[in-house]
Amino acid sequence: LAQANIWGNASNQLGGLAMNYMKGSTPPPPNIGTSIGQTAATGAMGYTPSDARLKTNVTKIGTAANGLPLYRYRYVWGGPEQVGHMAHEVAAVFPDAVAQSADGFLMVDYSKV
Repeated sequence: LAQANIWGNASNQLGGLAMNYMKGSTPPPPNIGTSIGQTAATGAMGYTPSDARLKTNVTKIGTAANGLPLYRYRYVWGGPEQVGHMAHEVAAVFPDAVAQSADGFLMVDYSKV
């Protein structure tokens, strides 16, 4: 629980960064700062934020062994380039591997994919 609280606090700060980033582009989804905090706090429990709305510079780079498309992207709040799936595509094949934050952002437990 303490680790989740630490993740939640740090993630709320990342949510603020995401808000600043998105102010110059498209309107953010409602409560994105809070959502990212909740999403990342859940991430401490095995889920990774994987909603397409939280990603930018998305490029399809191939197909994973599980048959799902594989993408290279960055999160809207910055950080290093990542490789992974889009949660809505994972949900269609592995519904038990996807969870939703309180504000509707999708997350993936990659251990179930």
